[in-house]
Amino acid sequence: MTDVDAVVVGAGVVGLTTAITLAEAGLATRIIGNGDVRSPAHFLRRVRETGADGIMIGRGIFENLFLFAGIRAAMTGSSATLEFARLDPHAKVLHFRRHLDLHRETWGAGRSFDMLKKFARTYLRAFEGAGRLVDAIMRT
Repeated sequence: MTDVDAVVVGAGVVGLTTAITLAEAGLATRIIGNGDVRSPAHFLRRVRETGADGIMIGRGIFENLFLFAGIRAAMTGSSATLEFARLDPHAKVLHFRRHLDLHRETWGAGRSFDMLKKFARTYLRAFEGAGRLVDAIMRT
């Protein structure tokens, strides 16, 4: 048995056993597993275990900002390991700045950056004094 709790079916949520039964019956229903994936290997295991059409990522993206790229590589058979934590601090800052620039390009300079604040901790956690910097960002 898998530790995936439930899947979203249509407008509701059903248990894993019901979802697998629906999938095995060949119904044209998309099954999305609530797998709380944290690594490419974890994602592949969830797909293999459940046969779901999709697997939710959730908090895993805040642990590894390269998670989606890693999953894509794993699905194509690449052995490339992409882990944000392995980047040096300078590279992390460059990625954070790029993320901020993309937000501005997409939504305009007048749009609030509040939605990006939760990423600040992920980008900056490895720095000396990062706690104070993240706290300051969260207050802006």
